[in-house]
Amino acid sequence: MAALAFLLGLGGILVAVELLLRLFVTSPSLTCGWEPTSSPQGQRNQLGTRGRFLRKKPGRFVVLLLGDSQVVAEAMSFGKMPSRLLQQQLHLQGQTQVEVRSLAGVGWGQAEQLLALRRYFRKGFHADLVVLWFTRENDVWNNIFPGAWGHPHLPKPTYWLSGTKLKGPLCQRHTPPPRWHLQRWWRAARRRNIDRRWTGRLPKASVPVSVSKR
Repeated sequence: MAALAFLLGLGGILVAVELLLRLFVTSPSLTCGWEPTSSPQGQRNQLGTRGRFLRKKPGRFVVLLLGDSQVVAEAMSFGKMPSRLLQQQLHLQGQTQVEVRSLAGVGWGQAEQLLALRRYFRKGFHADLVVLWFTRENDVWNNIFPGAWGHPHLPKPTYWLSGTKLKGPLCQRHTPPPRWHLQRWWRAARRRNIDRRWTGRLPKASVPVSVSKR
């Protein structure tokens, strides 16, 4: 009886806290990752990334340029994006049936790029050739760590090794928040220590091999 009374009392407290949170407290944001671009709406495609509106044109050879901020090129005018410049050069060389598209986001590593590429194909778009723009200066740590760019506690889609198996992603964009506000606050609290918990998932650093001198 004592255990039942304890459970009923605990349940009543949780229900009361849930009601108070719903009535008086704004739930924390559980955003996964960040917007791929801050460009005006007219410079975004259907997936929200910077680039021209995607149209299905039969007979076109489609090249999809996949990458990060180097491909987004927000410091350049819309007509000077790498995808636009590449298409212009191909057309000047007589390859007028080639269309170059852009699929990229600021701060994206290959994890975000993979998920965006899957969304691209699920939307019914096609690509005859996918060109990966790899930026070695930051792509490596963008793939290793779950947060970056001044937001260490804002998780982004990241994969990790569990033994010999690849697990993940850590979270998914466009995922609806939990129904219960208590669960939202619990997840927000866990995010504060995400960097500390994440380091336990990383493989051990490689040890240099000593070379004996003869």
